[in-house]
Amino acid sequence: MTSSQPERRGQDQTYPWHGFLGSRSWASPKKTQHCEEDARPGYQTVKAHEYEDSAEVLHEKVQLLAELLTRSENCLVYSGAGLSTSSGIGDYATKSGTKFAAKKISGFSAQPTLAHRALTALHREGLVQHWVQQNHDGLPQKAGLPQECLNEIHGAWYDPTNPVVPMKGSLRGDLYEDLVQWEHRADLTLSVGTSMCGMNADRVFTTVSEKSISEWKKRGTRGAPDRRHWLGGVIIGIQQTQYDSLACLHIFSRIDRVMDLLLKALSIDTPSNTPYTPDIPSEFLLNPGRFLVNYDHRGRLLRPADDEEDEAAGGESSNNTRRTVLDLREGSRVRMVSGPYEGDEGVVTGQGQQGHYRIEFTHTLDYRNCKQVAPYRMLHILGSWYVEAAVKGTLAEIPVVNVQTRGGKKVNS
Repeated sequence: MTSSQPERRGQDQTYPWHGFLGSRSWASPKKTQHCEEDARPGYQTVKAHEYEDSAEVLHEKVQLLAELLTRSENCLVYSGAGLSTSSGIGDYATKSGTKFAAKKISGFSAQPTLAHRALTALHREGLVQHWVQQNHDGLPQKAGLPQECLNEIHGAWYDPTNPVVPMKGSLRGDLYEDLVQWEHRADLTLSVGTSMCGMNADRVFTTVSEKSISEWKKRGTRGAPDRRHWLGGVIIGIQQTQYDSLACLHIFSRIDRVMDLLLKALSIDTPSNTPYTPDIPSEFLLNPGRFLVNYDHRGRLLRPADDEEDEAAGGESSNNTRRTVLDLREGSRVRMVSGPYEGDEGVVTGQGQQGHYRIEFTHTLDYRNCKQVAPYRMLHILGSWYVEAAVKGTLAEIPVVNVQTRGGKKVNS
């Protein structure tokens, strides 16, 4: 037997479906799709039923979300596959095949959704400070989010040094450190389109949520807290999660719809769907495909301290004397500076239609099985946003540098 009302879960039965900041007057969301399958089979998950808030409740929830955002000082976005489904990239948790599902396309051809563009606009307005992305699709960057504000914790299609992490694989060390820092720094986490089925990265939602609940219990009151306190975790999506009882607010609606309403509530213009192009100051563009970058030959950011060392040694103190050239013209040889393929070399084979660089590397590591094998070639994509980051010096390290040669011979780094 199917019911139009959701199953009651969680410890707090006063606000079982809306979060502990919700109103007693809000109607429960309506079940729009019944599905007895698990959202993520084999993980800590729930059934893949889908729900929708009424228009009135949705409006009030969005107003509350807008208030939380304006009070937050360190808001973190935590996104999963559900954020990208309307772009045509399939997800794991949706089983129903609803009318909202977009036609499936190649992940590399996908363009940002309204939600990607809206979240990027919130970042530009200073309302979102950081983004932990479980997806690999590069859609936040295509929407204009700076790479330095994004942690692609489970791997990235557009970063050769950050291959997609297998289910039983290990997270990259520097990305895990960033994750832990933001776990304790965020005062508000927006969980967007993720089933939160027990991945390590879920800590960015659970920690701030538990801190927020602890504060509410100490104060013994409800209502929006002031900005000195932990605001908690917000879930945006059409399915339940195992952490619903921790949420301060759960919005049951399509993500694009929520973000459209949120921008209106905050009086922020909806960003246009203009394709991303790197912002390269003319003085850093030597010629097409060749860029003057603020990194040394090892791919590390040049620091002011480097100038002081030069000056102490009697040399010039300007980083202009230490900047290197990043040559991404077809036929140029590059080397990975970090990651599981660190030190492996490749050849730039051109640019795709969206301007990203195709590089064919030679590897001897079977990454998924963690073993050495005979040399083989593999095509990687370098997102064009890394060029913008390289000329502006916004990352601690860039993914690739050119292979150093002297007199036609390779120079060891």
